[in-house]
Amino acid sequence: MTGKKVAWKVAWMLVAVAAAVVVGLLLRTHRMRSISLRRSVPIEGAVIQRDADSKKQLPIADAVITATDGVAVATTQSDASGHFKMVLERGVLSGQPVVVRLRHPEYEPLEFDVETGRLQTSAKLYVAAMVPLPAQPEPSFHGPEVVM
Repeated sequence: MTGKKVAWKVAWMLVAVAAAVVVGLLLRTHRMRSISLRRSVPIEGAVIQRDADSKKQLPIADAVITATDGVAVATTQSDASGHFKMVLERGVLSGQPVVVRLRHPEYEPLEFDVETGRLQTSAKLYVAAMVPLPAQPEPSFHGPEVVM
């Protein structure tokens, strides 16, 4: 009977070890999935025209927005309401800031940093106020005046 008791103890120990391995693998998989989700950096906001009069702070359509952390790059364009949304898939959990650049042919370029933590990202809405370029004066004609 002693041999049977030992065999049962060994069998239960193997079952316990196997269960511990399975639980460990499940926890590791869950943790890796969680880290993977946190590696993506969602960036959302609106692009408006900067003006002292808030009634003149109109949305800017077709602004090109680029975000980079030095490794990954994401690009999008603002819609008619000035809204933009993108997700930067980060390959490295460096904690380095994400640089967001906005460009539009009628406005001065704009740049800002999005701070990210090593394993977390903030869910903020960004309002980017772009400064209009100075109006170009119409070229004047410098030739002789012709009267008809």
